[in-house]
Amino acid sequence: MTTLNPDKTVVFTSEGKEWTFYYGMAALRGFENDTGIAIEKAVSDGVSLEVCAKLIKQGLKSAHPDVTMEQVDTIFDFVGIKELMLLATSALYKAFPNLVAPPTMETPNEQDGATS
Repeated sequence: MTTLNPDKTVVFTSEGKEWTFYYGMAALRGFENDTGIAIEKAVSDGVSLEVCAKLIKQGLKSAHPDVTMEQVDTIFDFVGIKELMLLATSALYKAFPNLVAPPTMETPNEQDGATS
């Protein structure tokens, strides 16, 4: 299992389970291998929902190595696309502030089930 830098994680809850986003180098390489899209292009140009789901999955895999696409779909259903992508962007920004622009909306607070 990957050692996670706690300063670069974003934690949220879906269906009563705690999930952790962590975009280390392994997650970025995994995303690029899964999609053939450089992370820089994905965050600047916008991408399809399929590519978004793969980005979410890679961000969860470091803390949850057995996460499936079905679980990712369920998380999207419960958390919401906009909210989940905001959480992912927050995690990407924490990991690579020179690569990703800071999130443009306020990060959901702990009342909404998210912490950073």
